[in-house]
Amino acid sequence: MSPARPMTLQELTAQAQASGLDLTPVQLAEIHTGYLHVAAMAARVRGAGDRPREAEPALIFRPGFED
Repeated sequence: MSPARPMTLQELTAQAQASGLDLTPVQLAEIHTGYLHVAAMAARVRGAGDRPREAEPALIFRPGFED
């Protein structure tokens, strides 16, 4: 799976089966729908991969910083 292309429902199903999860088609569809939302959000937060993970605002501490 490439970071530029979200996992398909078929790929998710294969991964779930490989990990031993016994999920119904409805459960897999719900998980996939949620995954697509999270993947889109992650793409917006990270951009095109131009920042390292360490540069995320939540991981940066600046003493004395005020809003």
